[in-house]
Amino acid sequence: MKKILFVLSMAFLLLFSKNCNAAEISSSFDRTFIGNYHYVSQNGRFGDFELFQRREDDRVAYCIEPNSSFTSSEYQGAYDLSNQELANKVGITENQLQRISLIAYFAYGYEGHNSSQWIVAAQAKIWEVLGHSFQFTSRNSSVNPWAYVIPTPPEIQEKMDILEGLVQSYYSTPAINGANLTIPVGERYTISDSSLPLYQLQGDFPGVSKSGNTLFITPKEEGNVTVTLKQELYIYSTPFMVYYHNSSQNLLLTGNVPGQEISFSYQAVSGRAEILKHDKDTKSCYSSIGKTMGNAIYGLYKSDGTLVQKVTVSNCMGIADQLALGEYYWQEIEPPEGYLLDTQKYYFAITRENIMDTQRIQVYDEEDIKTISIHKEYLKENETLMPEENVKFEIINKETNQIVATLITDKNGFASTTLRYGTYIIRQVSGTPGYHYIEPEEFVVDKNTQKEFTYSFVNKPILKNIKVLKKDDNLKNPILQSGIKFKLYDVVNQKYICRNEDCTFETNEYGELIIEDLYYSTYRLEEINQELPGYLWNQEGLEFIIDDNSPEEILLEFYNQPVQGEIVISKNDGNGLPLSDVVFQVFAKDDIYQNEVLLYHKGELVAEVTTNKDGKASLSGLPLGIYTVTEIRTQDGYQLDTRSYEVILEYLDNQTSIVYGNLELVNYKIPETKRNRFDVSFTMFLLGIGFYLYEKKYFCL
Repeated sequence: MKKILFVLSMAFLLLFSKNCNAAEISSSFDRTFIGNYHYVSQNGRFGDFELFQRREDDRVAYCIEPNSSFTSSEYQGAYDLSNQELANKVGITENQLQRISLIAYFAYGYEGHNSSQWIVAAQAKIWEVLGHSFQFTSRNSSVNPWAYVIPTPPEIQEKMDILEGLVQSYYSTPAINGANLTIPVGERYTISDSSLPLYQLQGDFPGVSKSGNTLFITPKEEGNVTVTLKQELYIYSTPFMVYYHNSSQNLLLTGNVPGQEISFSYQAVSGRAEILKHDKDTKSCYSSIGKTMGNAIYGLYKSDGTLVQKVTVSNCMGIADQLALGEYYWQEIEPPEGYLLDTQKYYFAITRENIMDTQRIQVYDEEDIKTISIHKEYLKENETLMPEENVKFEIINKETNQIVATLITDKNGFASTTLRYGTYIIRQVSGTPGYHYIEPEEFVVDKNTQKEFTYSFVNKPILKNIKVLKKDDNLKNPILQSGIKFKLYDVVNQKYICRNEDCTFETNEYGELIIEDLYYSTYRLEEINQELPGYLWNQEGLEFIIDDNSPEEILLEFYNQPVQGEIVISKNDGNGLPLSDVVFQVFAKDDIYQNEVLLYHKGELVAEVTTNKDGKASLSGLPLGIYTVTEIRTQDGYQLDTRSYEVILEYLDNQTSIVYGNLELVNYKIPETKRNRFDVSFTMFLLGIGFYLYEKKYFCL
């Protein structure tokens, strides 16, 4: 039924603000019959209870002129006046106006009062205050209005009683009003009064709080305090108003009601206690390393264990004042940083006799020294963790950057030291060659650190790769052959590196071989005895070292000697006698390659060779291929051999370094003949005619 419309309320406030000095306002009201409840007045007037609502904001209004009818919705309202002036506007007393404004305030719209029954109950109470005599009826009757008179419905009577109680609580003054109390600091003083629910504290009073009908006072410090409370009846945005009309019944609009104010005073008295804290060993405010003790937190408790307050002990002293009379004890809650918690209780009492004296207690704290251990291991090649001996660590105080401890692991990989509170950095200084050092690690020693704690570190191996390039030992260029197999032997650990069943590694199509993740050691790369077209097997292998000085990928050049050819020519005269000074030319029959490098073009002259005294001529260092040998000059008196001889130099196996091509050739002597001055056959021979005339002819010149 109630509609709280923010927009309309704002409009109403704006209307007021535009004419803040005015005391009159025009408003319109709507009337709704509450059909469940009926009445008959002493003068015979009867009807239904009604709900009046202001159109601007649906605010509820009540009839305050019961003998008049509602004949018009347009009303003139008064505001910004005293209660007496407002009462005069509608012809009632100031006391009546105050009471009915309170009834309206506590009725519909108050805490939990949200049904139309509250409107009926409030209207009935307002008529009672205004002296209007009426009775409830079960229904309306124009013939005999009193025929259906009934007692006040129980649900309405209940709400009328509640409204009366709330009004009475408004007028009741709490007994605390004007009181002057003496309360010890820290003690809780409680005041209960049935008139207090409508009152609220007017300001912030330390140690004073209110809940319902009870005030709680717990003084925090010595001194005199005056507490003010006031009734807070401010659930609406504006005060209540009266509306009047010459020919229509007057109305009271619900709104805020001015509250009453009370006050009381109290004086707080207290005692004082001090606690002095020193280092147990030095008996001073300094630790064994000359550092000032940090702050501690002590609890000040009553003798029954109730915590009174927490006190910070700063510069070795803690103070608790504003203490009430009673027995207390100190107990440490949080020790200074770097110290053990003191669990002992230190008792004292605040009495009326010593309340002016400071109660001082001396206590001592013991440093909290932690033991840190290091367990160092390294990961072997077979994934086995092994303790690492003789590894050196340094522990550095982060604040001072000073080395506070140096640890060297024993044969089991352990080392330990003791540390005070602080932030530290642990750094590995030495270790097993071939393994990474741990990264410097920061850690904190504080109250949450175990009395003894261990850091476990595992050094992982430094793994490096090798890249093998298979090369021609003569041309120094890559041998582009895939599938050439190698083995890798670990000389130090005397074992082969196995990554497959036969522990071999093969070159790719570029003659390259990559072996990854090798530990520090001395290795030997061994070529397996296999077919190596054009090349000899490198039986020596290649030994190398992987250590700190090695790059991440080690480049190894593995050379193979190419098989070479040699042409050997033997020259004799047919009778077994060697012929010297016979000259031959050697040509490439086809294009000749070595390791895909063209060395001789087809038909290219390779070399000239000449037989020695033994009739021998040789040409070595030849790439494999097919050559032709041609004689170009021989000794005088011997026939020149004009034929061309083919020599094939081809690969035999990976252990034959030289392939020979042998030629056994013969030069025959030119036959001797008799001739006169001009021998025709001789002349023809000189002209290159390849036949002989044996009939002699004589010519005259």
